[in-house]
Amino acid sequence: KNGLSNVGFGYHMKYVSKDSDSIKDIMADWMTNDLKERFIHAERVSPLKGGMIPYSANSFNCAGDNYLIAGDAAFLADPFTGGGIGNAMFSGRQAALQVKRCFDENDFSLVETKKYEEALKKRMGKEVKRRYNLQVIISRHTWLVNVFLFIIRNSSRFKKLLKSYYN
Repeated sequence: KNGLSNVGFGYHMKYVSKDSDSIKDIMADWMTNDLKERFIHAERVSPLKGGMIPYSANSFNCAGDNYLIAGDAAFLADPFTGGGIGNAMFSGRQAALQVKRCFDENDFSLVETKKYEEALKKRMGKEVKRRYNLQVIISRHTWLVNVFLFIIRNSSRFKKLLKSYYN
């Protein structure tokens, strides 16, 4: 919009060490070197900002005796885009339904609250795993970013989809 773009960058914590550069330094280096051609005519209009986005592709450990965890606290952000509103809303609704069942049964044990986790896994498990794998593949093969951008740029169907999304 207005000729501006918001550029995002994800970095898995397992690659971070005490000696690592900050996420901002890594992104600045990435834009200056690896993506230099893509940003050759770009001008930064605001400082780099960022923070941790909690996600997990391996488990849904968000229930226990007398508790349920939902939204970002349950690490339910999308591993590929970092988005999480839809997952947070779904988990919040499922948590509310499970709490009602717990009250109805007067049972707040792990056995009962685990049903919430199962509902999350059933609805989101495969998709989260798939999107995590996509993130891993692209982070190992950064040249794929250019392939995807070429396809997007040359696809009238995708352009129509984006236009409808942003209008």
